[in-house]
Amino acid sequence: MSAASRAMGGITAVAGVALVLLPFASWYVARLPSGSERASGVDASGELWLVPPLGALVLLSGIAIVLGRAPALAGTTAAIAGGLAAAWALVNIAQVPVGAVLDDPPDPVPVAVDVDVLVAAPLTAVAGALAVLTAGVVALRGWVSA
Repeated sequence: MSAASRAMGGITAVAGVALVLLPFASWYVARLPSGSERASGVDASGELWLVPPLGALVLLSGIAIVLGRAPALAGTTAAIAGGLAAAWALVNIAQVPVGAVLDDPPDPVPVAVDVDVLVAAPLTAVAGALAVLTAGVVALRGWVSA
């Protein structure tokens, strides 16, 4: 296996680490009269709990590529997992799952507030896309040369 493929495996593994960690960082901030409230990706959206396990799969696949263990299969696995993680991140950037609710009245009342998407959200999508790119190249090389 070439040094370039091993390097791409290392980049894939780093992207996997990012996919494991970034969903737990602050993704959203709502500016309220009482101050600002932040929410991580996993706090705000239940579906983002899928991203860390997908990231772990990307990480393990990246390590397998570096070690030269079934690079075509590992690359394919990482590319698919990275693509799914990027897709979940993009969905949660486009459709912000966070809102504010006043708890003081007898019945909770939704309140319109501006919610900003913080840098961790697009970085998660970028990490997934990077995994698709690097692992996809390794997978193509592996399947073509097989």
